[in-house]
Amino acid sequence: MDRRTKQRLDLQLVCRIGPSKVLSTPISSADVLVTQNFSRTGILLRWLPTIPLPSIGVRLTVDVELPSLPGRQPRAMRCTAEVVRIDGTSDRNRLVGMTIGKIRFVQAREDATRPDLESIPPATTLLN
Repeated sequence: MDRRTKQRLDLQLVCRIGPSKVLSTPISSADVLVTQNFSRTGILLRWLPTIPLPSIGVRLTVDVELPSLPGRQPRAMRCTAEVVRIDGTSDRNRLVGMTIGKIRFVQAREDATRPDLESIPPATTLLN
């Protein structure tokens, strides 16, 4: 049963994760993920096999890079989020669903490396 109350947007945006509390396995600030979709109250991330999979109930900070306008500073939407579900059977097809708590907008990190988006499977093939 689908219990979503907000419309989901299918957008693939680069994001970075970090702990909002101490995790048993540290996450590097260079680790990047791609959003599968998100709404005001939730976000679904394509989880890469190189990043340790979080446990359900773990709280994370997620910085979603927003498209930048010419002549403007790059911005990111920083969310506090809690992992509520993990879907997918193989390391390459993991999807992590999170509920979003607080949101604020911050300056995007310019020093971080960009992922090779070509190496990430398209959204339509993830769970097939």
